[in-house]
Amino acid sequence: MTDNVIKKDLTRRNLLRVAGLAGLGAVAVPLLDACSSKGAVGGSGATEQTPAKTLNFLCWEGYTDKSFADGFTAKYGTKIKSTFIGSNDELVAQLTSGAGNFDLISPSVDTTKSLIEAKLVRPLDMSQVPNWSNSYSIFQNNDSVKSGTDVYGVPMSWGFVPVIVNLDAIPNPANSWSILWDKQYKGKISVWDDITSIYNTALLLGYKNVYSLTDTQLEAVKVKMLEQKPLLTKYWATAGELTNLFANRETIVGNSFGGTTLPDLRTQGFNVKEFIPQEGATAWVDFWMVPVKSTNQYTAQLWMDYIQQPKIQAQINKVTGYAPTVQAAADLVSEAVVGQYSLNDPASFDRLLFWEQVPNRQKYLDLLNQVKAA
Repeated sequence: MTDNVIKKDLTRRNLLRVAGLAGLGAVAVPLLDACSSKGAVGGSGATEQTPAKTLNFLCWEGYTDKSFADGFTAKYGTKIKSTFIGSNDELVAQLTSGAGNFDLISPSVDTTKSLIEAKLVRPLDMSQVPNWSNSYSIFQNNDSVKSGTDVYGVPMSWGFVPVIVNLDAIPNPANSWSILWDKQYKGKISVWDDITSIYNTALLLGYKNVYSLTDTQLEAVKVKMLEQKPLLTKYWATAGELTNLFANRETIVGNSFGGTTLPDLRTQGFNVKEFIPQEGATAWVDFWMVPVKSTNQYTAQLWMDYIQQPKIQAQINKVTGYAPTVQAAADLVSEAVVGQYSLNDPASFDRLLFWEQVPNRQKYLDLLNQVKAA
């Protein structure tokens, strides 16, 4: 049974306020010998053979949905309590403030390395997560959840940041990010109020080092974004807001972060599609990690193993709209989902630039705020 303690609006990937992550290394986290071990267990009466009575989650909404989480409770007798976040900075703030004792967190891939470096999370005993081998290799081998030979994270869901377009309004959309600068669509373009708007603009300008732009490159991005601003309907913040903008015909083209926007609009009868422009696109993946203060690592790893089953990944997709991290789940989701994420063609993932830690993140955020305020 799930107990959803806190619910927030599904801002989901609103990372604008994540300015402090680069400074996480300065956070002092006392590491007791008993807590630094990969095999640390205990809490709520748990042992290595007995699952904990309760697991406390700090995660994105939908990640502990009853449709698949109840199966875990039925199998292990563990009650799930969830605190939902709207951004990675909320997750970091919760961890560093001591506001709650959490057993599992679900940070995005551009945040995981900072958490490892700040010693806010602990390495996993991967022998207790055998279903991890089901994951796409690109997630198993991701350096953002590794330190040396230690693994700190197991993937939950992933997606990319594509162009989304109403084909009835634009039958033959340009296969380029430049469509979001096309003056003939003035007043009908909406883009994500997020740091990814800088990434997308950089890709349009031909920059591939989107996570390490130089000052000169950032200035060129700023000029290009200022050129775009008069054409916009608005900067959207949530998936629901983007869906409504299309549904109300206030927007005919923009970008999304995948998820439920596309299927929701199609259910409403809209002829829409998402595509990766010729310049490429960025992508995100969320990982489950165990905070260093958790005393329920054994049970947390049972959860990690549970959600890596193909049938559970298919259920997660049905709830969230995000892509499965397990290739075998491609046989259990709709053909539309398989096509949307190219699930049977892992080689195609190479065209995506998965999010990374941005060393000069504050400069990026300052630039975005300057453009919005102009």
